[in-house]
Amino acid sequence: MKRLRKYHKWPSLVIGFFVLLFCLSGIVMNHRHFFSPVNVSRKWMPANYSFKNWNLAAIKGSVWLNDSTRLIYGNIGIWKTDRSFKHFTSFNTGLPKGIDHRKTFSLLYTSNDGLWAGTLFGLYHY
Repeated sequence: MKRLRKYHKWPSLVIGFFVLLFCLSGIVMNHRHFFSPVNVSRKWMPANYSFKNWNLAAIKGSVWLNDSTRLIYGNIGIWKTDRSFKHFTSFNTGLPKGIDHRKTFSLLYTSNDGLWAGTLFGLYHY
């Protein structure tokens, strides 16, 4: 009986550790709205998560506001830039904190109704 206890104890501890990790990651993934204000710097992530040459859907599209100003949007939020794309200014004021709230899928500008931004968690009017 002691031999069975030894063979049962150690594998159970190892498997229990992994089950606990699965539980914790499941809680984080299923309660995304609660954890979305927490930002992890990209320098702490693996190299394939870094933006290089606007990859990883960093920019999905752009909208002209007037002849000299353009808004670009995507997984990086909304940014205002000039015609030559040399100067960028954050246009994320009014959006909640956290990158999940700034992932913009669509941007619509109409002259009479203003600017509409469709993000992962909501629709915003500016």
